[in-house]
Amino acid sequence: MILALDYGEKNTGIAISDEEEIFSFPFEVWPTFDLKKNPQKLAQQIRNFSKITEIIIGLPKNLKNEDTPQTQKAREFHDLIQKSFPEIKVSMVDERLTSAQLIKNIHSRGGSASKMRATKDKYEAALLLEFYLEWKKNEKERIDS
Repeated sequence: MILALDYGEKNTGIAISDEEEIFSFPFEVWPTFDLKKNPQKLAQQIRNFSKITEIIIGLPKNLKNEDTPQTQKAREFHDLIQKSFPEIKVSMVDERLTSAQLIKNIHSRGGSASKMRATKDKYEAALLLEFYLEWKKNEKERIDS
């Protein structure tokens, strides 16, 4: 199972894959303030997912692939997670298109992005994980062929 964390200024969205690493599921939203204040609580929450083999964290960049003010904070968060879980692969994954894709998905279903404000972070994490799972599948197919 892969755990995806979309680290944000206010909230961190959580998504998880199935055991076969085919599907992505939005899980929860954790207040980022609580995670910074109590990293042990974060580590314990992650340990509750007993079958995690990999953790991915969104890497925020602008459309020119340049760092943003949030980029360094996400890297520091990555380092904290890696230090807490040295036995698990922890990677950063480009998250540039997750917000735009989520808004597009919501509008295509006739929904309103403003109504999802409280839960959007977990859906962004799920999209991040979905993109990663697809990339991973394509890489495996490329290597196998």
